[in-house]
Amino acid sequence: MALFMGGATPGWLTAVENDGHDGMMGLETFDLKEPITVFGAPTTRISFLQEWVVTERDYDAALVTIRNEGMKRAPIKLTEQYYHFVDPEAGPMIGAFAPTDDALSVMLGMPAETGKPKTMFIGCNYTVASQDEFLDAAGKADAMAGAAGQDIENMLEGEP
Repeated sequence: MALFMGGATPGWLTAVENDGHDGMMGLETFDLKEPITVFGAPTTRISFLQEWVVTERDYDAALVTIRNEGMKRAPIKLTEQYYHFVDPEAGPMIGAFAPTDDALSVMLGMPAETGKPKTMFIGCNYTVASQDEFLDAAGKADAMAGAAGQDIENMLEGEP
């Protein structure tokens, strides 16, 4: 557990073996010993994904939080993502994003699930970045994913 000093999980967290998102590399999900309130909703489960600390909510509940927190849709087509910078110059960013269980398949050209996602992750990204930096990166995300998918395809075609 790279998330915690010394590799020991704190006693107030219990690792979840099956969080329903096997395709999301790096997602670490935990049950909490005591419930907490996140954006006004109680939860007993929290997840970490790269620089994100999130809870998972059903889609409609996430949309309520997105509206209440004044989040805007990010310029990404590959996935549904929303953002709001607490400080536009340095973050942090609160946000919501759809699970990316099938991101690798989509990059390789397989059809993506269409329609609204069943759930969304909602929480805080603690990367030190400005809103302008985020929007610049988000605007390039679809092209970068397409290029990465093409690179993977080229590597696989070169395999014996």
